[in-house]
Amino acid sequence: MRMPVLAICFLTVVLAMPTPGHADEFDGQPEKVIGVEKHKNIRVVYDDKDDVWDAGIGKGLYYLRGLLESYKLLKIDPKQLKISIVLHGDTAYWLLKDEAYQNYKNDPFAYNPNAKVVEELLEHGVS
Repeated sequence: MRMPVLAICFLTVVLAMPTPGHADEFDGQPEKVIGVEKHKNIRVVYDDKDDVWDAGIGKGLYYLRGLLESYKLLKIDPKQLKISIVLHGDTAYWLLKDEAYQNYKNDPFAYNPNAKVVEELLEHGVS
């Protein structure tokens, strides 16, 4: 006999709750933050195949830009970073220049909203 999905969800939530008299190990404790320990020769490869958008640009590009900003705030020398992004499948069109983007979208007035962030990433050495 199969258990209904709702019963399984309820059971999962109940079992995950702390028992009375037992404090949850994270109760009242600040989150443990893992710091960046390596500050030289940092290598990152970001793979994106899903055509998902955030803040008006491709989500992978958005997060990659945020990663660069995080390293900047940590005062990591940009020369110590080797960051690459692999865009394939449904995301490959993010890299098209406006004329090709217009043809792809079949809209003579379309422009690629990713063009500016791609240019910024290239200027920061992202391949």
